[in-house]
Amino acid sequence: MPPVGLLLGGVDFTQLAVTLKEAAGDDPAVTLNYGNFIQTVTGFLIVAWAIFLAVKGMNRLRGDAEAEAAE
Repeated sequence: MPPVGLLLGGVDFTQLAVTLKEAAGDDPAVTLNYGNFIQTVTGFLIVAWAIFLAVKGMNRLRGDAEAEAAE
């Protein structure tokens, strides 16, 4: 989501991880990728806020239209 990247100043959290167990032989390292979670939550909150503002604006417009119709 390029707009989210612009809002966050190009910060990318997806590479943040904690290594729980190092790689051994053919077995890959076991990591806890908390950066993906932070990136997803941040994107969700921005989209949720935009939808909230849109619904709030539509409700205000509908309320104004109903008030004019009642007069």
